[in-house]
Amino acid sequence: MQRECVSEADGRTYVGTQNVTFSGRRCLSWNSQQYVVHPYDDVSYFPDSSVGSGQTEVLLEDVSNFCRNPSFDGTYKIWPWCYGDGAKYRKEYCPIPFCQGIKYLSICVSDYINLLPSNVDNDHYYHYMHD
Repeated sequence: MQRECVSEADGRTYVGTQNVTFSGRRCLSWNSQQYVVHPYDDVSYFPDSSVGSGQTEVLLEDVSNFCRNPSFDGTYKIWPWCYGDGAKYRKEYCPIPFCQGIKYLSICVSDYINLLPSNVDNDHYYHYMHD
C-alpha cells in the first residue's frame, strides 16, 4: 500500500499518487518528452523501481505523472516535485505532508514555506514541520 505522505526529509522514497503541484498545476507524465526534455527517462532514477522487487517489473509508465524526487546521479531536490503543466513547463514542488509522527527539521522551515506560491495558506503546511 502506498503512503500519501513523506517519511524522510527530502521525500526521496515517496511513491504516492499526488500529481498536482503547490500552484495547482497538473504534473506532466515522466515518460513523455513532448513538452519538456528532461534526463529522467529511466525508471531506475525513481523510488518506484525498488517497490516492485519480487513482484512484476516496474516501468517508467507506472510512475505516471506522480510527484517524485528522482535522481540519476545520487543528488536530490529538497522535496518531491514534477514538471507542472503550464506555459513554462517548469519544475514545481508538490504539497505532500510529512507522515504523522515524523519529525525532520533538516529542511529549514523558511525554505519549505518559500516553496509555496503566494496564494497558498502557509499555516496549513507549516504545522507539518512542528509537533
